[in-house]
Amino acid sequence: MEEILGQDSFACHKTLNGKRDKRKQCAGHVLIKREDNAFYQLAIRTGLEEQLDLIGEELVFAGEQDLIEHHKNGRERNEQQTKLRDFDAFISPSN
Repeated sequence: MEEILGQDSFACHKTLNGKRDKRKQCAGHVLIKREDNAFYQLAIRTGLEEQLDLIGEELVFAGEQDLIEHHKNGRERNEQQTKLRDFDAFISPSN
């Protein structure tokens, strides 16, 4: 997550996996990074800031550290679940 937040822009995961035809910027990245996001900077420089119509701020994390912690904790939960599945498969292998 730190790598993503360190970038000046980030393509939306919904456009990278084929769910949408056109690649678009991740709104969450724009909302969290604001002036540090390249597309937000471009909108400001070209006078299009008001046309961005950024909504959903209440749906994203309050800051970068909250986002990092959320993903860190989620990764730890996923690793623990994988260990449990591996353990279950070891003690009761399927035929």
